[in-house]
Amino acid sequence: ATSNMRMFISGSAPLWAETHQEWQARTGHQILERYGMTETNMNTSNPCEGDRIAGTVGIPLPGISVRVVDPETGVALPPGEVGMLEVKGPNVFAG
Repeated sequence: ATSNMRMFISGSAPLWAETHQEWQARTGHQILERYGMTETNMNTSNPCEGDRIAGTVGIPLPGISVRVVDPETGVALPPGEVGMLEVKGPNVFAG
Protein backbone atom coordinates (compact mmCIF):
# COMPACT_ATOMS: atom_id res chain seq x y z
CA ALA A 1 0.00 0.00 0.00
CA THR A 2 2.94 2.37 0.49
CA SER A 3 4.91 1.47 -2.64
CA ASN A 4 3.38 4.31 -4.69
CA MET A 5 3.90 6.93 -1.97
CA ARG A 6 6.90 9.24 -2.22
CA MET A 7 6.95 10.89 1.23
CA PHE A 8 5.41 10.46 4.67
CA ILE A 9 5.31 13.61 6.82
CA SER A 10 4.46 14.08 10.48
CA GLY A 11 3.93 17.60 11.73
CA SER A 12 1.64 17.33 14.71
CA ALA A 13 2.44 15.68 18.03
CA PRO A 14 6.02 14.43 18.43
CA LEU A 15 6.71 10.86 17.39
CA TRP A 16 8.74 8.46 19.50
CA ALA A 17 11.96 7.22 17.91
CA GLU A 18 10.49 3.71 18.15
CA THR A 19 7.56 4.80 15.95
CA HIS A 20 9.99 5.94 13.24
CA GLN A 21 11.92 2.68 13.45
CA GLU A 22 8.79 0.49 13.37
CA TRP A 23 7.38 2.42 10.40
CA GLN A 24 10.61 2.06 8.43
CA ALA A 25 10.83 -1.66 9.23
CA ARG A 26 7.24 -2.22 8.03
CA THR A 27 7.21 0.01 4.95
CA GLY A 28 10.81 0.71 3.94
CA HIS A 29 10.08 4.45 4.18
CA GLN A 30 11.36 7.05 6.65
CA ILE A 31 8.95 9.57 8.18
CA LEU A 32 9.84 13.22 7.62
CA GLU A 33 9.18 14.93 10.95
CA ARG A 34 8.69 18.68 11.14
CA TYR A 35 7.61 21.21 13.74
CA GLY A 36 5.42 24.29 13.54
CA MET A 37 2.78 26.27 15.39
CA THR A 38 -0.40 28.03 14.30
CA GLU A 39 1.26 31.42 14.88
CA THR A 40 4.47 30.59 13.01
CA ASN A 41 3.69 27.95 10.39
CA MET A 42 6.54 25.45 9.91
CA ASN A 43 9.76 26.25 11.81
CA THR A 44 12.01 23.20 11.67
CA SER A 45 12.38 20.09 9.57
CA ASN A 46 14.47 17.00 9.17
CA PRO A 47 16.05 16.90 5.68
CA CYS A 48 13.88 15.88 2.72
CA GLU A 49 16.85 14.03 1.23
CA GLY A 50 19.29 11.99 3.27
CA ASP A 51 19.12 10.57 6.76
CA ARG A 52 16.51 11.77 9.21
CA ILE A 53 17.08 11.62 12.94
CA ALA A 54 14.26 9.73 14.64
CA GLY A 55 12.79 11.50 17.65
CA THR A 56 13.83 15.00 16.56
CA VAL A 57 12.17 17.73 14.50
CA GLY A 58 15.33 18.71 12.66
CA ILE A 59 16.90 22.11 12.26
CA PRO A 60 15.44 25.59 11.69
CA LEU A 61 14.37 26.32 8.13
CA PRO A 62 16.24 29.04 6.19
CA GLY A 63 15.53 32.52 7.55
CA ILE A 64 14.19 31.20 10.87
CA SER A 65 16.01 31.17 14.20
CA VAL A 66 14.89 29.35 17.32
CA ARG A 67 16.18 29.23 20.86
CA VAL A 68 15.09 27.75 24.18
CA VAL A 69 14.93 30.22 27.06
CA ASP A 70 14.18 30.14 30.77
CA PRO A 71 10.50 31.20 30.94
CA GLU A 72 11.13 33.22 34.12
CA THR A 73 14.21 35.16 33.00
CA GLY A 74 14.21 35.00 29.19
CA VAL A 75 17.86 33.88 29.29
CA ALA A 76 18.88 31.41 26.57
CA LEU A 77 19.48 27.88 27.87
CA PRO A 78 22.20 25.46 26.74
CA PRO A 79 21.35 22.54 24.43
CA GLY A 80 19.42 19.75 26.13
CA GLU A 81 17.72 21.98 28.71
CA VAL A 82 13.92 22.27 28.93
CA GLY A 83 12.38 25.72 28.61
CA MET A 84 10.25 27.95 26.41
CA LEU A 85 10.80 27.98 22.65
CA GLU A 86 11.24 31.37 20.97
CA VAL A 87 10.93 31.64 17.18
CA LYS A 88 12.12 34.56 15.04
CA GLY A 89 11.54 34.93 11.31
CA PRO A 90 9.28 36.26 8.57
CA ASN A 91 6.87 33.40 9.26
CA VAL A 92 5.86 34.69 12.74
CA PHE A 93 2.47 36.40 13.04
CA ALA A 94 2.59 40.01 14.26
CA GLY A 95 1.27 40.67 17.76
